[in-house]
Amino acid sequence: MYEVFVNDRPLLLKSGPISEHENNGLSTALKKAFEDLENGRIERAEFEGDVEHLWSVFKALFNWVEAAGGLVFNPNNELLVIKRWGKWDLPKGKMEKGETPEESAIREVEEECGVNDLTLGSPVFPTYHTYRIKGKPVLKKTHWYAMTSSGQQSLIPQVEEDIEEVLWMNRDRWPEVHANTYANISRLLRAQT
Repeated sequence: MYEVFVNDRPLLLKSGPISEHENNGLSTALKKAFEDLENGRIERAEFEGDVEHLWSVFKALFNWVEAAGGLVFNPNNELLVIKRWGKWDLPKGKMEKGETPEESAIREVEEECGVNDLTLGSPVFPTYHTYRIKGKPVLKKTHWYAMTSSGQQSLIPQVEEDIEEVLWMNRDRWPEVHANTYANISRLLRAQT
């Protein structure tokens, strides 16, 4: 299954019986669902069929971008969070040419938060979301990794990336994040509890 967030609204591509669109007008149906989600005409869309075929057709509608980031915890089990554009988020960013997702995740956390004593852990499931650049639709896959840090360093927000705040957040405060973050980040955090 693939879950893509379009303006915080889910579009699901699932294995199942072949839908009416799979053999006839699938690209058009997926594009319409994307546009309807993007414009708020619908709150959710689901397509069933050969999931890899659905994904291939959907992905072809977009420019593709890959990013990576971290769910970073300190010894007190506090999560490293950032605030960007008034919303809580996790440190992440676009992969550079030649970088592995792991290298990118570490680099982005270091750059965005000023933390450089990171230990890379296991991969967490990827998230997908869409946005537009100069009117063109973009589909972004973000690779996520569990990480640990001593939590002893001063946190330095990367202001040139519009990061307003960086802090270690106790799980008791996670509802604050859920109330003011993106749907894919909220889903990622819910999976950690």
